[in-house]
Amino acid sequence: MIRSLQLSASQSLARRCVAKPRRAAVHPRKPAQVGDVGQRSTFAKSHPVRGVAVVELAICLPLLVFVLLGTIEACHMIHLKQDLSVAAYEGVRIGVLPGSSKTAIETQCNMLMEDRGIKGYSITISSDPKTLTRGQPLTVTVAAPCTQNSLVGAVLYQDKTLTESMVMRVE
Repeated sequence: MIRSLQLSASQSLARRCVAKPRRAAVHPRKPAQVGDVGQRSTFAKSHPVRGVAVVELAICLPLLVFVLLGTIEACHMIHLKQDLSVAAYEGVRIGVLPGSSKTAIETQCNMLMEDRGIKGYSITISSDPKTLTRGQPLTVTVAAPCTQNSLVGAVLYQDKTLTESMVMRVE
């Protein structure tokens, strides 16, 4: 009797398993079949993060672009400052030579500034090199506005002017 109960219980279990029709699982990497139209894959049901990635991109992408453009602008302003420094140095180097003049200093600085594409610059010379005696200092100052020399609109450097000065003693 016990044996018949065990047999009938296992038989009923087998009948339940066989009696239910099973649906085939759709593999996430398997291409869609004709009968799969309108069905969501099990991967999409178990991973609802696709929408989160789009929202993260929408929030982070403008921030990353702003940081990238700010970095480019900052590097360009550092380069502009270095160009001003070179122009001031070359101008004062010409000015301390014996027999030099303001015109020679301005010509040297203008040539360098134009070659580097710097716009709106100004050159200031402390005194005429012809009047200076040996050992006296000569100062050349070169300045340029950031807004006219910006790559991306000078958002970070509005209404700022970069200035570089060089001092040498007359020979």
